[in-house]
Amino acid sequence: MSSHGTSVKSEAYTQDDLMRSQEPPQSVGMLVKNHLDEMASGIHTAHTSRREMFSYKRLQPILSFTPVSFNDGKVFSKWLSDQFYPRMVHLRVEKGLAIESLRENCGHLAKWMLVHGVSPLMIDQFKAFVSMKRGQMWKLLVKDGGARSDAKPRLTTEDMRTLLKYTDDLVKDPNMLISTNMKYRKKEGEKAARYRRCNTNIALNLHAALRMGLMTTKRPSEISAILRSEINQHRVVLHPSKTFRVGETTEYEMWPEFWPSFGALLKSHKADRLFSLNHVTLSNWFKSMLVSCGFDYHWFNLHRLRSYSADALAMAGATEHEMMAHGDWKSSDSVQPYIGEQGRQAHLARASSKKYAFAKKVGLATTPEETEYELMMSLILDLNASANADPDGQWVTLVDTEETVHELMSRTHGSTLLNIDEIETGSSLSNDELGLLSSKVVDVPSSNPAAPV
Repeated sequence: MSSHGTSVKSEAYTQDDLMRSQEPPQSVGMLVKNHLDEMASGIHTAHTSRREMFSYKRLQPILSFTPVSFNDGKVFSKWLSDQFYPRMVHLRVEKGLAIESLRENCGHLAKWMLVHGVSPLMIDQFKAFVSMKRGQMWKLLVKDGGARSDAKPRLTTEDMRTLLKYTDDLVKDPNMLISTNMKYRKKEGEKAARYRRCNTNIALNLHAALRMGLMTTKRPSEISAILRSEINQHRVVLHPSKTFRVGETTEYEMWPEFWPSFGALLKSHKADRLFSLNHVTLSNWFKSMLVSCGFDYHWFNLHRLRSYSADALAMAGATEHEMMAHGDWKSSDSVQPYIGEQGRQAHLARASSKKYAFAKKVGLATTPEETEYELMMSLILDLNASANADPDGQWVTLVDTEETVHELMSRTHGSTLLNIDEIETGSSLSNDELGLLSSKVVDVPSSNPAAPV
């Protein structure tokens, strides 16, 4: 009987397999969607699923191909030119999406192709086409009207002053800030839900978050995770989130000017953390505050404080290793993207100053000694400029004469001394010197009008 049962079960499996073999193969779009749904249910894959879901929604219209269809290179080429590239033109040229974001989408698509069995040869060709260094796609997008690069505005020192003042005003009047993306529950009788309005608790959190970001050069998630027990009026301790620093801490000396902000926030609630708002809510309110101050929320967010802090370190004269220690960057390559134009200019000014000091020290930056003739002419030019710059007689009382400087020098034998007896067109004298010798003498009259000049 056992043998008969096994036979029936085996026959059932055979029928199921036969039915599956008759079903049309699923598209990559369906395979990816099912896979992301499975990932979303796992605590270890939920975050990755959310990131890849953004790419899936953007690329869904062009994911109707099946993995085996790309075994034919002609089919792949037609899909690349007729579906994929036009979709990228829509996203980059027409919608203006950022290059970094589209690069991530392309990376996810290449991963999906690999996971779901697309030919490795076609995957390599796809990666080559979308490569930033050697790929043709980005060059073609520029020809079709896409920007060559993305301008990423950075917060300036003046912007920081604006934000610091705004948060001071916000604590006094929290109602001045309205959220740009968070709403209350829709009430009965309302046509649409109202956007949330700031309160004192939110204002205190924003006031402290701005100052903590400026003081510590840390990542937003690390700032929002600060514990109440790890901050006092002398120091604050933060825990780096990167894997190469797991288990370590970074301690910063407290800025006395900022402690009242943190102290006020701690007194406003009894939670274990410094901030009473969670990371997502704090970030959303920070974006709303930036919009209220006139910034573009697309570029400016809580992480921009880390970018400005890197510029501030550069402008303050910090070395690269000091910057790595202060911001918990792993390497020089990690630091460089955070240094903007204002930080680069600060580095340039210091480097130029050091180079000039070295050139003077070794005798490369020297000024040739003036000859007696050059010294005399320089003195005459300076005196003449000073006299003519004071036409109202505040420096001396001046009287114009009919005698030119050259005539005066000839009369007093000065021309012979300076070897300028003749003024000719082909003279070696400069235009400034010729102009000076041809100008009229400005005289200082004697206190006795009858005295000879």
